[in-house]
Amino acid sequence: MKKFDNYITHLRVLERADQEKLDNEFIISGIIDKFSIQFELGWKMLKELF
Repeated sequence: MKKFDNYITHLRVLERADQEKLDNEFIISGIIDKFSIQFELGWKMLKELF
């Protein structure tokens, strides 16, 4: 399933967020954006399953 593959791919990127230096506002903003994308992908995947 393509949506599940996208979900897993983006989740792997988000898992590395704790390795970044959080003193940079640009990095923090990117992590927040990745989380938002991940949430949307998860929601779409769940809607397709049920």
